Amino acid sequence: MSGSALFDEAMLEDPYARYARLRESDPVCFDERVGAWIVTRYADVERVLRDPSFSSVIGADASSGAGNALRHLYAFVHSSLVFSDPPDHTRLRGLVSRAFTPARVEGLRPWVGETVDRLIDAVEPHGRMDSVADLAAPLPLSVLAGVLGMTADPGEQRRLKAACDDFLLPFGRDPATLTAEEEARAARAGEVLGGTVREALAEAADRPGSLLAVLSGASEDGDRLSREELFATVVLFLIAGHENLTSLLSNGLVALLGRPDQVRALRADAGLWPVAVRELLRLVAPNQFVRRVAGADVRLGDAEVRRGDAVLLVLAAACRDPEAYPDPDRFDLTRPRQWPIALGRGVHYCVGGPLAQLEAETVFARLFARLPGLRLAEDPIEYVPNFNVRLVKRLPVTW
Repeated sequence: MSGSALFDEAMLEDPYARYARLRESDPVCFDERVGAWIVTRYADVERVLRDPSFSSVIGADASSGAGNALRHLYAFVHSSLVFSDPPDHTRLRGLVSRAFTPARVEGLRPWVGETVDRLIDAVEPHGRMDSVADLAAPLPLSVLAGVLGMTADPGEQRRLKAACDDFLLPFGRDPATLTAEEEARAARAGEVLGGTVREALAEAADRPGSLLAVLSGASEDGDRLSREELFATVVLFLIAGHENLTSLLSNGLVALLGRPDQVRALRADAGLWPVAVRELLRLVAPNQFVRRVAGADVRLGDAEVRRGDAVLLVLAAACRDPEAYPDPDRFDLTRPRQWPIALGRGVHYCVGGPLAQLEAETVFARLFARLPGLRLAEDPIEYVPNFNVRLVKRLPVTW
């Protein structure tokens, strides 16, 4: 397969047509430029996600295209929940999940609602806003900072958001394509995040109700997260819980505003918002793909995948596979109520999924209840050059 089949500038605006062509013509194909098998069919993606012989561990080769300034950015993955396999993953997940029990997540609902209302209050009198800069970007970080017991200062949160954006630069595309300026930004971002997390961990004992305190104190049979594991976990929450939710909120809003009949149904029955968010997760898949490494020779579709081969599972393509979701491009509130594959399957199912669901439900329900006549103010929509987390640059709306 040609390296131009995926991950070029033309794909940013609308990757789904490209995914559909691959899924239909070559659902398991090797991309020489990416150095991985590209998997786009639902059945194949789900099989790999559930198969323990496929590893989530990122080896030394993952950073081979990065400059020396970026090598340390990849170090955090070795202590990360996302980039580990059982039994290490089982241990880490058991400890981390104590901070995300159903009761604890549900207890955050009032705080999330207050945060959403405060952001809407700031723009409501103006009749317009950039829904990325004024809501989708600041909300997740504000909530995360609050529940983790980190800074509440808006200026510091903006600095943290910029650091998260820059930290993602080498992870959302081929690091060999980064400019020297982008490498420097990513390296500085790692330093900012490192300093912020170290300060927060030092102060966790003074905030006993925060999730960070829970994580710091999490133990099972005397076991605790190490300092390195705590750091990797908090960085993961800040980035995945922030950027992925920003993507869901902005792209989800675009999807809803293009479907006024569905919005009317949701306004008439607020109890449908949980269903709507699951359907939006399927349609816009914030995390477009995940990486695995084959632990054994295996036949996948018509391809012979060899032990050690990298596999790129395109979640966004699987989410629109007509074999799994009839009429997949349609927003359908009557679909069976299963969690979309966008949040993973098996042992790596997203531990923060319930919190993301709660935040998205709250944002959309309040937006459409409080801002009558909400509509897009500009077109076309411009996207950040990141192929993994699909982020809108700006999204002006009026009401």
